[in-house]
Amino acid sequence: MVISGAGSGIGFATARYLAGLGYTVVAGVRSDDQAGRLREGAGPHLLPYRFDVTSDDDVTSVVSFVDSLRTEGKVVRGVFSNAGVDSSAPDMSAEGCPVSALERVMQINYLGAVRFIQGFLPAARADRSTIVVNSALMARLVVPFNGGYAPSKAALESWAIALRREIAPHGVHVALIELGGIATPLTTRPTEEAAPNPLYPQQAVVTAEFAKMARDGAANPRMQPERAAELVAKALAADSPRIRYLGGGGAHVIATLAALPQRLQDRVVGRMLSRGPR
Repeated sequence: MVISGAGSGIGFATARYLAGLGYTVVAGVRSDDQAGRLREGAGPHLLPYRFDVTSDDDVTSVVSFVDSLRTEGKVVRGVFSNAGVDSSAPDMSAEGCPVSALERVMQINYLGAVRFIQGFLPAARADRSTIVVNSALMARLVVPFNGGYAPSKAALESWAIALRREIAPHGVHVALIELGGIATPLTTRPTEEAAPNPLYPQQAVVTAEFAKMARDGAANPRMQPERAAELVAKALAADSPRIRYLGGGGAHVIATLAALPQRLQDRVVGRMLSRGPR
């Protein structure tokens, strides 16, 4: 099993959970400190490996490492593309979010995920693996003022769907993990002071609502990273994995709203913004 972005949050929880189930897990980290925390108290099945999904050389390196394990008799049971970031831009509006912030999100969340998965496709075909992609329900129900996070996940979902349909004849499964609210460092860490575009005062409403969700999630069992880890394990264990696995706070409500016609979605989101934070 290979995981990107295992230094914290969902990737951290999934790496430790799968290693506890007996999988040999090659877990991507960005620093020795992350590797040490990940390895602490874990057994010999957990193998931290430093790589960055935005680097061709790094991905080539981890692919070579996994191939060396395959020569010893290991198989790639699964590939979990997890590494991701938010935009961290003070102005999160579609009009005002800097292109440089959008480029950073796309380089990691979309292009980085594609680079990582593409690197392991030869092994995945040979071993008939399951590829699990950490997307987000925001790819289907686009919340305003998210600084490009939803577009990056929407692009990733489209690419993953194309991959699923192309690679199915080779015996490789592709499953999407679509999460609602999950309490991770990505959502609970302090952010830059917001500087909303004055043309869009509703941005403050959205920022306050997400901050409240993050605070509440710290004590909500449904919003813990371990719930996502369980979904990944379920996809790996299935002979025929689902196309989508839902999890996290409010996931089924969000998915229901996402199935509504676009004009009706517009009205629902508009009402939510006009009410202000709860």
